[in-house]
Amino acid sequence: MEHNPLSVPRTREAADEALRTYMDDHLAGSTAALQLVDHLIDTASAPDEREFFTSLRIDIDDDRQTLEDLMGRFGKSPGTLRNIGGWLVEKAARLKLMLDDPGDGGLKQLEALEMLVLGIHGKQELWGALTEVSATVPHLASADLQRLQRRADDQHARVETRRLRAAGRAFGSATIG
Repeated sequence: MEHNPLSVPRTREAADEALRTYMDDHLAGSTAALQLVDHLIDTASAPDEREFFTSLRIDIDDDRQTLEDLMGRFGKSPGTLRNIGGWLVEKAARLKLMLDDPGDGGLKQLEALEMLVLGIHGKQELWGALTEVSATVPHLASADLQRLQRRADDQHARVETRRLRAAGRAFGSATIG
């Protein structure tokens, strides 16, 4: 019989550590998202745009605080190295956006929104994974993961609507050929 390393039962301690690491990775992602949204607020050209990103930032920051609180239940503080990694990823992403669209032709905002959509999708997956294990992980039992999932779904829909409009602005008059 062949041994499958993926089917090896984990000890409670190993499973807890894996869960803490998973949550810490998502916390680092929220660091990158907050930095990117801060940049979008600072560079917003219209008041409604600034208002949209400010509202989104509040939601992301609330989700981040909830995740930090959940991690605290495990006796885990956020990992400094991962947070630095999230910060660096956002700086690299912003540099990429600037190089792709130095004149602010619309591609920069489209790609920034797309990065946010991907990050929010990751957050949806986080809340789904935590919901899946919440029945067997006492530290998650009292968390309102359904509410967090609904909020992530709402964030995704709002940002996706903006992303599609940005695509229209960035590519609306494109002709390839």
